[in-house]
Amino acid sequence: MILHFVRHGQTDFNKKHLLQGKQFDEPLNEEGLQQVRDILPNLPHDFEVIYSSPLKRVLASAEIIKARFDKPIIITDQISERDFGSLAGKTWDDIPNGRKMQEIDRELKYDYKPYGGESVQDVTDRLNKFLDNVKGSGHKVALVVSSIGILRLVYKLLLNKDIVEINNASVHTFEI
Repeated sequence: MILHFVRHGQTDFNKKHLLQGKQFDEPLNEEGLQQVRDILPNLPHDFEVIYSSPLKRVLASAEIIKARFDKPIIITDQISERDFGSLAGKTWDDIPNGRKMQEIDRELKYDYKPYGGESVQDVTDRLNKFLDNVKGSGHKVALVVSSIGILRLVYKLLLNKDIVEINNASVHTFEI
């Protein structure tokens, strides 16, 4: 099975380097809307279905793609961004020991449970459930719209690669 992952377009939180997670359900800004429209001609045309997180920024990106390709959207929280708990809405510099926490986050060793959020294991567990569900869906090719935290984990789980920077409205293809 082929999965084409798309990171959602830009939000004002992205532009200000604020942690969004699940708590701040920010919409796409004008630049983010345009970013998604700009990738439409370059998207693979072979997908049968679109999977999307329910977060506004992700679902809006999926809706733009749906309007172009007329494919159904399946919304699932299994691919929602990680939960930063009370750290959401802050920059790494606003958080005591934030740069060290950012390094831990990028190494996929984070645990935001002390702040009311999720650990990397929590997110990995729900992402693995999603991947299992998609494998059993009967689709041969799917497009998945999600967030940077999910994409980093997908790279780690499927390719054993540590990817730090992933642009908004970028496309990443995996075979599972």
